[in-house]
Order: sequence, then C-alpha cells, then structure tokens
Amino acid sequence: MDKICDAIEGFKEKLAEYQIKDFKFYGNEQLIDEMSASFIADQIKVRTGWKIEWLNGGQIVYAKVLSGMKSQAEVNDDDEDHATYLLSLGSAMINLSLFKNNKFESSWSLALGPREIQEINEITNETPNDPIYVINDYLGAKIGHLARQIKDNSRAAVIIQHADALNNTYLKKETQLTKLRTKNFNTSMIN
Repeated sequence: MDKICDAIEGFKEKLAEYQIKDFKFYGNEQLIDEMSASFIADQIKVRTGWKIEWLNGGQIVYAKVLSGMKSQAEVNDDDEDHATYLLSLGSAMINLSLFKNNKFESSWSLALGPREIQEINEITNETPNDPIYVINDYLGAKIGHLARQIKDNSRAAVIIQHADALNNTYLKKETQLTKLRTKNFNTSMIN
C-alpha cells in the first residue's frame, strides 16, 4: 500500500504541475477479490484523499475499444470493405474486437485471470501429462478460437494495444501509431 500511495502522490503532483483539475481515478478489479478491492479503496481514500472507481472486465474492454476506435480512424481509409481488428492485450484478458466500415461489429474475449490460472492448475494436477504441454494446449485452444474470428481480407488492419515488446520495436519516440504491411511485419518478426 505504501508504494501504491506514494505513486498516487507523485501523480497528484504532476496533475497539479500541469494544472489538471478535471479527472477520474480508476482501478482494474479483474485480478482482485471484492474484499481486497474494498480494503485497497479505503486505504487509498484515507492516505491520499482520492476515491477509486473500480472497473470490471467489460468496462475495461469498452475503454480499450473506444481507444482503438480513435486509432482506427487514423488507420482506415474510405474503402467500403474495410475491416479493422483491435487486439488488446491485458494482464487478465485478451480481447479481440471487429470494426467494419468504422462501426463496431463484435468482440471476443479470452480471460486469463486468477480463475483461469486455477483452472489450468487443476487440469495439470489431474493429468499424468507434462504440465507445460497441458498449459500450451489450453492456451493454444483459447487463442485458436480468437484467431478463427479473423477473416481473410487483404484490406483488413489489425491494431495491437498494450504490447510493450512490439511498441519498443515499432514505435518511434513521440508517435502513437505505426503502420506496417503484413509482409514487413512477418519479415521483422523472423529477424
């Protein structure tokens, strides 16, 4: 709690420095239980004066989709048959959203939180197979389901959010978006 509250105090200083007064303070409750969330919220309120608003998985996906829509506007052209997939990687969930002609179509999620980790643990405890094989098979099946949602379309774009390794490779300083052709992406991933 000390580290969390110290970080909040540092952030409060930055808000004051930039004279930002209109803001909201959110937290991700996907990885914690209700009792822990209540305790953390109380401690933050007492120590910093801030009230945290907890967001569930659906609310986080919604915020990511809105952010992706902003990026989509920069990627899309006016082609009638243009599809954009938003792949958002998070600590508790992978989400894939589909936009067609600048409109939201559908969304699929792959939860990877504490419940799923417990489920994998139970599977590995009940089988004589190698746990690594079981985990690979489990995750492969889940990710395979997401991959099957992507339809072959040469005009489609994929926006990937929250992928630090990719960001470090492809984003240049002061940029938020980099366009890559599939061929260039595949070539750079091999090298």
